[in-house]
Amino acid sequence: FSLILWGNEVYPALTTTWWVPELFGLAGFLIGWLYILLDAILEQNSDDTSRRVALKPSVPKILVGISFFTLQYWLSGVLVQGG
Repeated sequence: FSLILWGNEVYPALTTTWWVPELFGLAGFLIGWLYILLDAILEQNSDDTSRRVALKPSVPKILVGISFFTLQYWLSGVLVQGG
């Protein structure tokens, strides 16, 4: 009995179990809606204009955040493969 959905000895990076895609889909859905809800709540509670500006980061700041996340994700795979 095997829980492996994809992958084999040649391509171990594609190895996962059946519930991983569903779990990532649920996480993406929840995170997306939490961003929308929390942004609306924080914007409602904030009368200060400087706070509203802080809630809308610049494009370079967003790209740096995405880059750091990608680096961490890649590094976690490298560390797991290294043992």
